[in-house]
Amino acid sequence: MGQTSEQHSPRASFLNVENSASGKRWEERLADPRRGLALSQRLGVPEIVGRVLAARDVGLEDAEAYLNPTLRQFLPDPSHLRDMDLAVERLVTAIRNREAIAVFGDYDVDGATSSALLQRFLKQVGADLRVYIPDRISEGYGPNASAMRQLKSEGIEVVITVDCGITAFDALEDAATQGLEVIVVDHHAAEPRLPIATAVVNPNRQDEEFGLWSSSCGWRDLFAGGCPQPGAAHGGLVSAGRDRGTGSQAMARSGGAWHCLRCGASLRA
Repeated sequence: MGQTSEQHSPRASFLNVENSASGKRWEERLADPRRGLALSQRLGVPEIVGRVLAARDVGLEDAEAYLNPTLRQFLPDPSHLRDMDLAVERLVTAIRNREAIAVFGDYDVDGATSSALLQRFLKQVGADLRVYIPDRISEGYGPNASAMRQLKSEGIEVVITVDCGITAFDALEDAATQGLEVIVVDHHAAEPRLPIATAVVNPNRQDEEFGLWSSSCGWRDLFAGGCPQPGAAHGGLVSAGRDRGTGSQAMARSGGAWHCLRCGASLRA
């Protein structure tokens, strides 16, 4: 059998480098330059950009989303996280019934961000909200029994821990005996047992199976609430951005109320 033209005439070396400092011959990664040209023409970008995209196996139909990624398109369905729907249902009930809610945050950047996002959203839907950040020196990290009892004495009924709580076994057990309902929203590594809580939302729970969330450190920063309709299909996230939305679970504000973009259900402030 004769040799093919490709076997007979190997591709030219890239930038004419036949023997690099490490003894390698440089070859262009992209086998078919027409793909790069097609991408550059479709997107209106320089040909070199099209070639880079093609070399990364970006197709014509996916290129626009690849260059302009959005949470709406790429954030996985938050209802796949264990206890997400329980957390959303309890939080929506608290908002509707005007129950006093506290956010128990952390003193670092992601804890403060989580607390701020929740405060912005919950206040805009009319929630009675208290934000509690523990003193780093005198209280240390995470929920403690003294702080939880203080919140209870202030009339708080529901506490949301953000960026903490996954290993606060004693403090949350004490909170339960005081009649406080706690929603844990954390991302730190969990132990085999979970703290006593109404819901424990954490991508690093040991029984969490939704692989797209693994190693995430930012999802709990977006958790704020969701569609008030019951059912797994409507658990959702709400961000503090203008769209307040994350994909099919998004909530948008119109006419003084927040509306689920999937079913139209609303939470009116």
